[in-house]
Amino acid sequence: MQGIDYDIELTEPRDDQVSVIREMDQVKYAGLLVKCVVLSKKS
Repeated sequence: MQGIDYDIELTEPRDDQVSVIREMDQVKYAGLLVKCVVLSKKS
């Protein structure tokens, strides 16, 4: 298994940031995670 050279996280990236990263030759793989729900319990 190969390791990674760098790990970076953008919290709630804007559309323009995602576009710039997708155009970068240096980025081989990138994932996008979006929160879809936040739950809380009230007593």
